[in-house]
Amino acid sequence: MTAGDTANSREERILAAATRLFRTRPYDEVSLDAVAEEAGVARGLINHYFGTKRGLYLDVVRQVTRVESFPVPDYVQGATPRARLLESLDMWLELIERDREVWAVSLRAATSMGDGEIAAIIEEAREETAHRLVAVIGLGPVDGLEPATLATVRAWAGFGEAVVVQWLQYERITREQAHDLIVDTIMPGVEQLTTDVARA
Repeated sequence: MTAGDTANSREERILAAATRLFRTRPYDEVSLDAVAEEAGVARGLINHYFGTKRGLYLDVVRQVTRVESFPVPDYVQGATPRARLLESLDMWLELIERDREVWAVSLRAATSMGDGEIAAIIEEAREETAHRLVAVIGLGPVDGLEPATLATVRAWAGFGEAVVVQWLQYERITREQAHDLIVDTIMPGVEQLTTDVARA
């Protein structure tokens, strides 16, 4: 251990190593010994920082869903809601594809397995996605939106997630088809809603 090997850096290294492993292997095939070896730390440090394999996995899910929440592109003068949504959607699908194993396992755990802790993490990510989508299409501050407007945006985010499940979990469609399905389904509503809000 080096002088610069602080507690935070060790914890971050463990989390990064676990994320790499969970990205490529099912949950049951990832052991704490494998994580320790990948991170270059003693197994006991994982228990110290995260308690159990499940505790470590929950932190991985939190990190992945936080980092991969719907991206908000930098503002560009003259960019339309459609152009911004297309840019964000491309980035989002790229991020999800990178961590497809973690996403797929997390969504299965939150739904079919009835895992309350993971469901709570996913729910928080869903709400954050809706808020970011509001920013992407330029509807203004979330706090100032009508409840029905926010509900509409949340429904679009939910549809996007459902499409991702069809792509990742069931493999019924490709990433490109997922992209087109999301755009073709929600874009008319996005354009109508942004027009209505601008007139209000």
